[in-house]
Amino acid sequence: MPVDRTKAPEIKDFQLFELTPPRKFMLRNGIEETLFYNAQLELIHFVVVLHTGILHETQKHLSSMCFALMKGAVQGKTAEEVNDFLDYYGVSLEVEQGMTTTEINISVPLRNCESVLPFIIHLLLYPLFEEDALERQKQLSIKRLEYNLGKGGYRATQLMFKTLFGENTCRGTQLTRQHIEALTTSQLEEYYHRVLTSQNVSLYVSGQVDESLQHLIETTFSQIPEGAVSLVAARMLEGNVSPWVYEEDADSMQSSMTLCRRFVGYNHPDNRAWPVLSVLFGGYMGSRLMQNLRETNGYTYGVFNGTMFFQDQSIHYIDSEVNIDKTDLAVKACYDEMRRLQEEKPGDEELALVRNYMLGSVLREVDGSIKLMKRYIYWQNFGLDEQEFYQTIESIRTTDADTIQRLAQTYLQPEQFTTIVVGKSNR
Repeated sequence: MPVDRTKAPEIKDFQLFELTPPRKFMLRNGIEETLFYNAQLELIHFVVVLHTGILHETQKHLSSMCFALMKGAVQGKTAEEVNDFLDYYGVSLEVEQGMTTTEINISVPLRNCESVLPFIIHLLLYPLFEEDALERQKQLSIKRLEYNLGKGGYRATQLMFKTLFGENTCRGTQLTRQHIEALTTSQLEEYYHRVLTSQNVSLYVSGQVDESLQHLIETTFSQIPEGAVSLVAARMLEGNVSPWVYEEDADSMQSSMTLCRRFVGYNHPDNRAWPVLSVLFGGYMGSRLMQNLRETNGYTYGVFNGTMFFQDQSIHYIDSEVNIDKTDLAVKACYDEMRRLQEEKPGDEELALVRNYMLGSVLREVDGSIKLMKRYIYWQNFGLDEQEFYQTIESIRTTDADTIQRLAQTYLQPEQFTTIVVGKSNR
């Protein structure tokens, strides 16, 4: 029956549903495997999570360079042979680095798992950090750095980390060409084998995994060596930080502005309702910041606020690229919107719109076993599981205007923020 496109689809209220909890396995070496079974998914997705990230670096750019080269040559095979093998069997292998974790994402067709998994574990256990590959990667990293340094947004973000972490930490130190050139293959090899231990690894799998494949998975990943690793994450500064950071770029047509502050950890009670305030304030196209800076005043094409969580620390920030002659007005508008939320409670209609938007976003985050697995990995970073889904839904539904005003009065105080501008200011 053809769709009648003259009529809008029926709008239905959100209906809560049960997530299928994953299955858990403990491998012989102590690695916990979390399986999201999907009978229709014949492309098996593996995520090897190493509990080490940028905040754990003891040398600038060490972790990023290490995992860029990890995908290259392996004991007994050149980088070209590795690529040919992966291409032949239809394997995708990508590495994603975060502040506190590194994820090695591997996708393998079900029919090829028996041939591929032994190769994958060999690749993980015996990567070769060769001098010529390191030199090529250094040149790529230097060119990428030079390109990034031409972007105000990149420089503003680096200034944010420098301000909040301090320039005496690896995270707060701004990356230079000298940092990249100083790295050696022996440093990369030592770092990699120090962090690749079973106590530092979690394994997640999604797809049509039967008993035979599960046995192969257990046999394969049980080969990761046992051993404890002591990693210390960089901490943000606890005292006062500079309220104003400015880097002039008079030739730019836009200013990059970042307003940032230290914020509570993910498991803090106030973070239950905080996402509702964050979305209302600057988290979607209809937010307060978008209406002010874009729709009403035309200072920018887009403005966004978000919270970057890592273990018990976090950063709340507002980012935008604004017309260079409107920089100071745009900064003032952001702080004006903070004060407005402190003084005036949001109306029921605005809150209803935000709730519906957020509920739709939450549904999209768990739509299918792969997305659910990715979200589960994020929850696990904070010691949580699928119950976080239900608690998130409940928080979205029950956060009211009084709570939003209280949170704004507590955490959206302009004097608690650092204003970072790369571009032009008359301040």
